[in-house]
Amino acid sequence: MERERYESLNGLRAIAAICILLMHYYLNLSEETKTVLSDSSFLYGTVLTSIGAIVKLFFIISSFSMCCGYFSRFNVENGKCQFDVERFYSKRYSRIWPFFALLVILDVAVSPSLSSLFEGFADLTLAFNFLPMSLHVIGVGWFIGLVFVFYMVFPWFVYLLQNKRRAWFSMVISILFCLFLDYYSKSILPKDSYVNSLLYTNAICNFPFFMAGGLIYLYRKALRKERFKYVWLLMGVAAIAIQLSFNPEKIFGNHFLFWLLIFSLMLLYALTGGIQFGNFKLLDNKVMRFISDISMEIYLCHMLMFRAIEELHFERIISNPHLLYWGTSIAGLGVSILFSWFVKYKLFKWIGVTSKS
Repeated sequence: MERERYESLNGLRAIAAICILLMHYYLNLSEETKTVLSDSSFLYGTVLTSIGAIVKLFFIISSFSMCCGYFSRFNVENGKCQFDVERFYSKRYSRIWPFFALLVILDVAVSPSLSSLFEGFADLTLAFNFLPMSLHVIGVGWFIGLVFVFYMVFPWFVYLLQNKRRAWFSMVISILFCLFLDYYSKSILPKDSYVNSLLYTNAICNFPFFMAGGLIYLYRKALRKERFKYVWLLMGVAAIAIQLSFNPEKIFGNHFLFWLLIFSLMLLYALTGGIQFGNFKLLDNKVMRFISDISMEIYLCHMLMFRAIEELHFERIISNPHLLYWGTSIAGLGVSILFSWFVKYKLFKWIGVTSKS
């Protein structure tokens, strides 16, 4: 059974990976440098501190892509389901575990301790999202833990999408659950409660994004038509304009409903093919495909590369805060791309490790 492919999703994955890198590199600058930058332009103090939420775009894309590849395989033909459990989970492990395990080993080796050893062990199981605590070994790896929970419950997720009425009901319930948790955490729980710190990375609080990807899959044929291309774009611009009118000090809101709308519109826009100049497609070209293929690896290793670049002490030779930030970001992106490409396509090939996409 041939898998449905939407090549413009490459652009979204590439853009998301780069945006997350830019956000993390800004937040990890010295307080003095961040203060100067944030006072000079809203780009730093507002946009770069907010775009980290784009990691949730990965959840929508992952859900949609998984449905494209496996949803129809749950249909029963001649009394048999076409879903191959062994192949499904083997492919997930081979795609995620080798690179993630390498980074975990490197992180533990750089900062050895009893706690890092425990956290490293938890990371290697890929089941650490079930723990009632945050892990510091590969801190950005919380994304992997959450996505793997989604893989674990994917058959149940398909059940929720088996008819549109059930799918919409599940979407409403998931949104209500998040709203109730948001109120509960802010109004009832103590502000320093560990629960509050886990809400951002919790599977329940991110489930509406997975549901959005599933719902878009159910309506994909009607929604991807060319005539909708600029409708989705204009709706996204309008949503940002409305957000600005309510909260002019921030170009982006922090509420998950805002991001749910924006990222859903981004996926819908990508399904129409996006902007095209002649034969050149903005979201589907060689550069976007290349970065997309290693987007997960870039996401996982970019902070390790940042720590390595820190040792070069760029601040000693670059006094301008703007040049320091962008120089660090460009160097970090370049090293992250090189490291990800080398490990995935050279090192793993040499040692006989497969990393299926």
